[in-house]
Amino acid sequence: MINASKAHSNFETYENPPGPDLISLLSRRIVGQSAATKAIVPYVYMYQSGLAPDSRPAGVFLLLGPTGTGKTKTVEAIAGLLHGSEKKVLKIDCGEFQMEHENGESLVIKPLEVKPASATDQSTILIVDDNRALLTFLVTELETEGWHMLTAETAGAARQLFAERNPTTVLLDYMLGDDDGLKLALEFQATAPATQFIIMTGGGLGDDELAICEERDFPILYKPFVAEAVLNLIRGQYLRTSVAASS
Repeated sequence: MINASKAHSNFETYENPPGPDLISLLSRRIVGQSAATKAIVPYVYMYQSGLAPDSRPAGVFLLLGPTGTGKTKTVEAIAGLLHGSEKKVLKIDCGEFQMEHENGESLVIKPLEVKPASATDQSTILIVDDNRALLTFLVTELETEGWHMLTAETAGAARQLFAERNPTTVLLDYMLGDDDGLKLALEFQATAPATQFIIMTGGGLGDDELAICEERDFPILYKPFVAEAVLNLIRGQYLRTSVAASS
Protein backbone atom coordinates (compact mmCIF):
# COMPACT_ATOMS: atom_id res chain seq x y z
CA MET A 1 0.00 0.00 0.00
CA ILE A 2 1.40 3.38 -0.96
CA ASN A 3 1.08 6.26 1.50
CA ALA A 4 -0.50 8.92 -0.69
CA SER A 5 -0.24 11.72 1.87
CA LYS A 6 3.55 11.43 1.96
CA ALA A 7 3.63 11.12 -1.80
CA HIS A 8 2.08 14.56 -2.13
CA SER A 9 4.76 16.24 -0.03
CA ASN A 10 7.52 14.50 -1.98
CA PHE A 11 6.08 15.66 -5.29
CA GLU A 12 6.51 19.24 -4.11
CA THR A 13 10.14 18.78 -3.04
CA TYR A 14 11.48 16.74 -5.98
CA GLU A 15 13.39 18.82 -8.49
CA ASN A 16 12.17 16.49 -11.22
CA PRO A 17 8.99 14.80 -9.94
CA PRO A 18 7.52 11.92 -11.95
CA GLY A 19 5.57 13.44 -14.80
CA PRO A 20 4.12 12.29 -18.12
CA ASP A 21 6.99 9.82 -18.58
CA LEU A 22 6.02 7.83 -15.48
CA ILE A 23 4.87 4.87 -17.57
CA SER A 24 8.22 4.67 -19.32
CA LEU A 25 10.06 5.01 -16.01
CA LEU A 26 8.09 2.12 -14.54
CA SER A 27 8.54 0.02 -17.66
CA ARG A 28 12.32 0.17 -17.18
CA ARG A 29 11.95 -1.42 -13.76
CA ILE A 30 9.01 -3.78 -14.42
CA VAL A 31 9.07 -6.00 -17.49
CA GLY A 32 5.91 -7.46 -18.97
CA GLN A 33 3.37 -5.59 -16.84
CA SER A 34 2.45 -2.71 -19.10
CA ALA A 35 -1.28 -3.26 -18.52
CA ALA A 36 -0.87 -2.90 -14.75
CA THR A 37 1.26 0.23 -14.98
CA LYS A 38 -1.11 1.86 -17.47
CA ALA A 39 -4.00 1.22 -15.06
CA ILE A 40 -2.17 2.66 -12.03
CA VAL A 41 -0.42 5.70 -13.52
CA PRO A 42 -3.60 7.76 -14.26
CA TYR A 43 -4.41 7.75 -10.54
CA VAL A 44 -0.93 9.05 -9.77
CA TYR A 45 -1.42 11.85 -12.30
CA MET A 46 -4.82 12.62 -10.77
CA TYR A 47 -3.26 12.95 -7.33
CA GLN A 48 -0.41 15.10 -8.63
CA SER A 49 -3.00 17.42 -10.17
CA GLY A 50 -4.81 17.79 -6.84
CA LEU A 51 -7.97 16.10 -8.13
CA ALA A 52 -7.98 13.17 -5.67
CA PRO A 53 -10.20 13.57 -2.56
CA ASP A 54 -8.17 14.55 0.50
CA SER A 55 -9.97 12.09 2.79
CA ARG A 56 -9.39 9.05 0.57
CA PRO A 57 -6.37 7.16 -0.81
CA ALA A 58 -5.08 8.26 -4.20
CA GLY A 59 -5.86 4.74 -5.43
CA VAL A 60 -6.60 1.22 -4.25
CA PHE A 61 -5.35 -1.59 -6.49
CA LEU A 62 -5.73 -5.36 -6.36
CA LEU A 63 -2.84 -7.11 -8.12
CA LEU A 64 -3.47 -10.79 -8.78
CA GLY A 65 -1.18 -13.48 -10.12
CA PRO A 66 1.14 -16.32 -9.14
CA THR A 67 4.52 -15.80 -7.52
CA GLY A 68 7.10 -14.12 -9.74
CA THR A 69 4.77 -12.12 -11.95
CA GLY A 70 5.84 -8.76 -10.52
CA LYS A 71 3.08 -7.80 -8.06
CA THR A 72 5.41 -6.78 -5.23
CA LYS A 73 7.95 -5.35 -7.64
CA THR A 74 5.29 -3.08 -9.16
CA VAL A 75 4.44 -1.64 -5.75
CA GLU A 76 8.10 -1.21 -4.82
CA ALA A 77 8.87 0.52 -8.10
CA ILE A 78 6.05 3.02 -7.64
CA ALA A 79 7.13 3.63 -4.03
CA GLY A 80 10.67 4.25 -5.27
CA LEU A 81 9.51 6.85 -7.78
CA LEU A 82 7.10 8.60 -5.43
CA HIS A 83 8.97 8.37 -2.13
CA GLY A 84 12.59 7.97 -3.24
CA SER A 85 12.96 4.43 -1.86
CA GLU A 86 11.47 1.05 -2.66
CA LYS A 87 11.53 0.29 1.06
CA LYS A 88 8.84 2.87 1.82
CA VAL A 89 6.07 0.31 1.55
CA LEU A 90 3.81 -1.08 4.27
CA LYS A 91 3.58 -4.81 3.62
CA ILE A 92 1.19 -7.19 5.38
CA ASP A 93 1.78 -10.88 4.71
CA CYS A 94 -1.45 -12.76 5.43
CA GLY A 95 0.51 -16.01 5.50
CA GLU A 96 2.10 -14.89 8.76
CA PHE A 97 -1.32 -14.87 10.40
CA GLN A 98 -2.18 -18.40 9.30
CA MET A 99 -3.11 -20.83 12.06
CA GLU A 100 -0.97 -23.94 12.46
CA HIS A 101 -3.93 -26.26 11.90
CA GLU A 102 -5.01 -24.61 8.64
CA ASN A 103 -4.03 -26.07 5.28
CA GLY A 104 -3.01 -22.73 3.74
CA GLU A 105 -5.86 -22.62 1.23
CA SER A 106 -7.63 -19.76 3.01
CA LEU A 107 -6.25 -16.26 3.52
CA VAL A 108 -9.12 -15.26 5.80
CA ILE A 109 -7.99 -14.58 9.36
CA LYS A 110 -10.34 -16.07 11.93
CA PRO A 111 -9.30 -14.86 15.38
CA LEU A 112 -12.25 -16.47 17.10
CA GLU A 113 -14.37 -19.42 16.09
CA VAL A 114 -17.97 -19.01 17.23
CA LYS A 115 -20.07 -22.15 17.46
CA PRO A 116 -23.20 -21.91 15.26
CA ALA A 117 -26.35 -21.49 17.30
CA SER A 118 -28.62 -24.50 17.51
CA ALA A 119 -32.14 -25.14 18.75
CA THR A 120 -30.80 -26.40 22.07
CA ASP A 121 -28.57 -23.44 22.93
CA GLN A 122 -30.29 -20.48 21.34
CA SER A 123 -32.10 -18.02 23.55
CA THR A 124 -35.79 -17.35 23.96
CA ILE A 125 -37.38 -14.54 21.96
CA LEU A 126 -40.46 -12.64 23.14
CA ILE A 127 -42.48 -10.78 20.49
CA VAL A 128 -44.97 -8.19 21.71
CA ASP A 129 -47.46 -6.91 19.12
CA ASP A 130 -51.23 -6.51 18.99
CA ASN A 131 -51.23 -7.65 15.36
CA ARG A 132 -51.87 -11.40 15.59
CA ALA A 133 -51.13 -12.00 11.90
CA LEU A 134 -47.67 -10.45 12.30
CA LEU A 135 -47.04 -12.53 15.42
CA THR A 136 -47.91 -15.72 13.56
CA PHE A 137 -45.68 -14.77 10.65
CA LEU A 138 -42.65 -13.96 12.82
CA VAL A 139 -43.06 -17.03 15.01
CA THR A 140 -43.20 -19.30 11.96
CA GLU A 141 -40.08 -17.77 10.44
CA LEU A 142 -38.03 -17.71 13.63
CA GLU A 143 -39.02 -21.17 14.81
CA THR A 144 -37.66 -22.64 11.58
CA GLU A 145 -34.28 -21.23 12.69
CA GLY A 146 -34.55 -23.09 15.99
CA TRP A 147 -35.36 -20.17 18.29
CA HIS A 148 -37.66 -20.66 21.27
CA MET A 149 -40.62 -18.31 20.79
CA LEU A 150 -42.97 -16.46 23.16
CA THR A 151 -45.72 -14.04 22.06
CA ALA A 152 -47.87 -11.44 23.77
CA GLU A 153 -50.55 -9.14 22.39
CA THR A 154 -50.72 -6.81 25.40
CA ALA A 155 -48.28 -5.09 27.74
CA GLY A 156 -49.73 -7.00 30.69
CA ALA A 157 -49.14 -10.38 29.06
CA ALA A 158 -45.65 -9.27 28.06
CA ARG A 159 -44.79 -8.31 31.65
CA GLN A 160 -45.89 -11.71 32.90
CA LEU A 161 -43.92 -13.65 30.29
CA PHE A 162 -40.85 -11.47 30.77
CA ALA A 163 -40.87 -12.08 34.52
CA GLU A 164 -41.49 -15.83 34.20
CA ARG A 165 -39.32 -16.78 31.21
CA ASN A 166 -36.55 -14.17 31.20
CA PRO A 167 -36.12 -13.94 27.40
CA THR A 168 -32.82 -12.63 26.09
CA THR A 169 -34.35 -10.88 23.06
CA VAL A 170 -37.60 -8.89 23.01
CA LEU A 171 -39.27 -7.40 19.94
CA LEU A 172 -41.83 -4.74 20.87
CA ASP A 173 -44.26 -2.84 18.72
CA TYR A 174 -44.03 0.88 19.46
CA MET A 175 -47.82 1.27 19.47
CA LEU A 176 -49.42 -1.34 21.73
CA GLY A 177 -52.99 -0.09 21.86
CA ASP A 178 -52.99 2.32 24.79
CA ASP A 179 -49.50 1.24 25.82
CA ASP A 180 -46.07 2.35 24.63
CA GLY A 181 -43.64 -0.34 23.49
CA LEU A 182 -40.60 1.90 23.99
CA LYS A 183 -41.54 2.67 27.59
CA LEU A 184 -42.09 -1.05 28.14
CA ALA A 185 -38.62 -1.78 26.79
CA LEU A 186 -37.12 0.77 29.19
CA GLU A 187 -39.05 -0.83 32.05
CA PHE A 188 -37.74 -4.28 31.16
CA GLN A 189 -34.17 -3.05 30.63
CA ALA A 190 -34.11 -1.57 34.14
CA THR A 191 -34.45 -5.09 35.58
CA ALA A 192 -32.60 -7.04 32.87
CA PRO A 193 -29.89 -4.82 31.27
CA ALA A 194 -28.34 -7.72 29.32
CA THR A 195 -31.52 -8.31 27.33
CA GLN A 196 -31.62 -7.18 23.70
CA PHE A 197 -34.61 -5.03 22.75
CA ILE A 198 -35.78 -4.32 19.21
CA ILE A 199 -38.44 -1.69 18.54
CA MET A 200 -40.90 -2.25 15.67
CA THR A 201 -42.87 0.64 14.21
CA GLY A 202 -45.04 1.33 11.22
CA GLY A 203 -45.38 5.08 11.65
CA GLY A 204 -41.90 6.17 12.58
CA LEU A 205 -40.56 7.68 15.79
CA GLY A 206 -40.12 11.23 16.99
CA ASP A 207 -36.74 12.83 17.64
CA ASP A 208 -36.93 12.13 21.37
CA GLU A 209 -37.80 8.48 20.83
CA LEU A 210 -35.03 8.07 18.26
CA ALA A 211 -32.54 9.58 20.70
CA ILE A 212 -33.61 7.13 23.39
CA CYS A 213 -33.25 4.18 21.02
CA GLU A 214 -29.76 5.32 20.06
CA GLU A 215 -28.73 5.90 23.66
CA ARG A 216 -30.07 2.53 24.85
CA ASP A 217 -28.87 0.64 21.76
CA PHE A 218 -32.37 -0.37 20.66
CA PRO A 219 -32.38 -1.31 16.95
CA ILE A 220 -35.47 -0.13 15.05
CA LEU A 221 -37.40 -2.21 12.51
CA TYR A 222 -39.64 -0.17 10.25
CA LYS A 223 -42.75 -1.97 9.02
CA PRO A 224 -43.19 -3.56 6.61
CA PHE A 225 -40.01 -5.60 6.94
CA VAL A 226 -38.88 -9.01 5.80
CA ALA A 227 -38.17 -11.84 8.23
CA GLU A 228 -34.49 -11.81 7.21
CA ALA A 229 -34.12 -8.34 8.71
CA VAL A 230 -35.27 -9.68 12.09
CA LEU A 231 -33.03 -12.73 11.79
CA ASN A 232 -29.98 -10.64 10.97
CA LEU A 233 -30.47 -8.43 14.02
CA ILE A 234 -30.97 -11.39 16.35
CA ARG A 235 -28.10 -13.41 14.87
CA GLY A 236 -25.79 -10.43 15.18
CA GLN A 237 -26.66 -9.93 18.83
CA TYR A 238 -26.32 -13.65 19.53
CA LEU A 239 -22.85 -13.74 17.99
CA ARG A 240 -21.75 -10.63 19.89
CA THR A 241 -22.96 -12.20 23.11
CA SER A 242 -21.13 -15.47 22.31
CA VAL A 243 -17.90 -13.59 21.55
CA ALA A 244 -18.15 -11.59 24.77
CA ALA A 245 -18.76 -14.75 26.79
CA SER A 246 -15.76 -16.49 25.19
CA SER A 247 -13.31 -13.63 25.75
